[in-house]
Amino acid sequence: MPRVSRKFKANTAEASKPAAHIYKTAIYTRLSVEDIRKKASDAIVTQKTMLIKFLQSQPDMQLYDIYEDINYTGTNFNRPGFTKMIEHINAGLVDCVLVKDLSRFGRSFEETGHYLERVFPSRQVRFIAIGDNFDSLTATLDESCLMVPLKNLMNEVYARDISKKTQSGFKAKQQRGEFCGSFAPYGYIKEGLRLVIDEAAAPVVKQIYEWRLEGMGVATIVKKLNDLQFPPPGKHLWHTSTIKRVLSNPLYTGNLAQGRYKSNFLRGGGTIATNENEWVIFKDTHPPIITQETFEAVRNMRKSRKKEFVTTGHQQA
Repeated sequence: MPRVSRKFKANTAEASKPAAHIYKTAIYTRLSVEDIRKKASDAIVTQKTMLIKFLQSQPDMQLYDIYEDINYTGTNFNRPGFTKMIEHINAGLVDCVLVKDLSRFGRSFEETGHYLERVFPSRQVRFIAIGDNFDSLTATLDESCLMVPLKNLMNEVYARDISKKTQSGFKAKQQRGEFCGSFAPYGYIKEGLRLVIDEAAAPVVKQIYEWRLEGMGVATIVKKLNDLQFPPPGKHLWHTSTIKRVLSNPLYTGNLAQGRYKSNFLRGGGTIATNENEWVIFKDTHPPIITQETFEAVRNMRKSRKKEFVTTGHQQA
């Protein structure tokens, strides 16, 4: 029987080895409004540079795509970049997610845990957080079951603390009578932290109140303004929602009503309306466009119509 050379045996053994798996890697970066406000060092470019450099040093990883979310909170996962990445994971195009650290991935203890402990393992997706020195491929049981959940919890606590500080900062400005909005309401111009009358728009505000006191319905006012081509807020036509905002804002009496909306940082960074008894009113902070009596008369009309609707189920315009 002929002898088989050692070289042939070695080559045969090498050929029988399964090819090393190359992970199709998604780089994910995120920057919140709070990060931008603080000019944090976690800039998107900084995150990308770090992650690309790390990926290039890993022979078993290949970049599939880079996903980013700018101006999105980490307290929920309703983010376009993140959603697109998950779609690609579900389609089998990505099997590795690379982030700078766990806080860039998310700051919700429950939702972050859902992805790291259920979604990714069920789809055989590798997860790497460089700053936390975590790699699900090599992580020990203690790291997966103790370290990661603890850091996720700390990230959520941090988000709650930031939310409280943000609200406290706004409240301090409100107490000084400063206007905290990004844009002045229709009828005014913002100069610094104060409001001054917009001479072109203020007469329109007065006319809206006059028509309303005459009994004109909101829809009719909208049509009249558009027909007469009165300048609307922004570039579009007048709408009923715009008229209702004008008719319900005590700001037009010269009093600054702060706290009509509050930040909803923990639920996505938006705002939610508050009850009137939660408002903080500062008297005579800027020039009025209408009198207090006019505003109260219109508000009483609104209340009576609401009462009528509750009683009869019908409401006049």
